[in-house]
Parts: sequence; C-alpha cells; structure tokens
Amino acid sequence: MQETSSVEISIRQARTSDRDRIIQLHSQSIQQLCTADYNPAQIQALLEDKKVYGTKSWGDVVLVAEYGEEIVGFSALMQGTISAMYVHPKWTRQGIGRRLLQAIEREAIFRRWQWLFVKASVTAVPFYRACGYQILHPTQMMVARREWVPCVDMQKQLVATISQQRLPSRQTAICWQIVQLCLVGLIVLVAIAKMMQWLLPR
Repeated sequence: MQETSSVEISIRQARTSDRDRIIQLHSQSIQQLCTADYNPAQIQALLEDKKVYGTKSWGDVVLVAEYGEEIVGFSALMQGTISAMYVHPKWTRQGIGRRLLQAIEREAIFRRWQWLFVKASVTAVPFYRACGYQILHPTQMMVARREWVPCVDMQKQLVATISQQRLPSRQTAICWQIVQLCLVGLIVLVAIAKMMQWLLPR
C-alpha cells in the first residue's frame, strides 16, 4: 500500500526496522500534545506503556507516513479497532492524520468490515469526530499496568463497505434482466420465422 501527495508525504506498511522511530514519535506526540488532557502520572504511564508491550500491541496492520526518510506519523489496525493513530507534533494540522486514518479505513473496507471502532484519547476526540466517528460513551483504560486514564469509545460505519456489497447484487440483477429480455426476443424471432414459413406458399 503506497500513496504520495503533492507535499511528498508517503504512506506505507511499517517494517520491523521502523520500531524504534515509531516508539520515539509516539512518545514525542504524547509528551507535547496530550498534556492539556492528562496529568503527569497519566502521561508517564502512557509513555511507559509502549515500552512494556512494544509494537506487537498495535495490531496486525501498522502504517507509517514518511517525509523523505523521516517518519512523521503512524496508524494501526487490530481486528476492527484502530489501535494507534499518532502524528509528530511538528507535523500536526497538515492532513497527515486524516490520510493515515483514510488508509486504515480502506484496509478495513478491503477486509469487508462495516464498522470501525476506536478507544480515543480525550485529546483525539475532536479529530475523530471531524472524520465522521460518533461517540459511544466515555470510558477508561489501564496503561502500564498501574494507571487508569480516561478515554472515549467511538465508532464509524464504513458506508463504502455497504455500497460495495450492494453494488454487485444490483449489477447481477440488471444483467439477468438483460439476459431474460434477450431470450424473450430470441423466442419471439424464432416464432415469427416459423409463422412466416407456414404462411408463405411453397
């Protein structure tokens, strides 16, 4: 999966060699972007969480956004749930998060999932709402096995999935109608030809 924009941002599958850079970006994003919504103990626990579990906890699909050789954001998908979505603080508000989210949604559509869920940080709720996600309810999660942090369960229906599922059925019905009309027309022509043979003198 690869795409390139006019500002030379590319999105690709993460590689094992990206691990340390992803963790560093994750830490920088939390330290600089989440301090207005979480207290110091919660921030520290969030920072320790990925060091404990590593990238394996992010999911079976991990994407990175690159500018040249620099990783400027990443996202992850795990069994119908967005498990990570982070952009480097100096690259925020440039559409990178939205492009990463769209790439994850396309992956979910490819897997024929109709819904995507996310346990969003309080900081990220406005972003997800702007991208069409609806709030289910506030909740909490324990990070680093010691600290409860507030978050929000959200969901989005992937309309494209439903459209893709309905489209083949509609096309099939139209094709069958055309085939039936052709068969009826052929039968009528055969009947007319036989009638003409019977009526015409020999």
